[in-house]
Amino acid sequence: AGGKSLTIALPIKRLKQSRRGALLMDRIEQASQSDHYLRVYAWGDIVARISGKTGYELDLSALDNLVLKAVKKTGRIKATA
Repeated sequence: AGGKSLTIALPIKRLKQSRRGALLMDRIEQASQSDHYLRVYAWGDIVARISGKTGYELDLSALDNLVLKAVKKTGRIKATA
């Protein structure tokens, strides 16, 4: 699965420096509750990971290209692939 993984690197420091950072952090904290999950919508270039790591990475040029939605779990979650 290593070659098929997609990583979104998003340092907390970058979030805190953004005007939308508090909102995004709130969504992450809400989704960390046991009855929620985080749905991520992101736009950017997908590039091969560097430093000898396998898989791919999303190059997120601006936080405006990121939408986080905390969703309450309801029964069985279907994968949307």
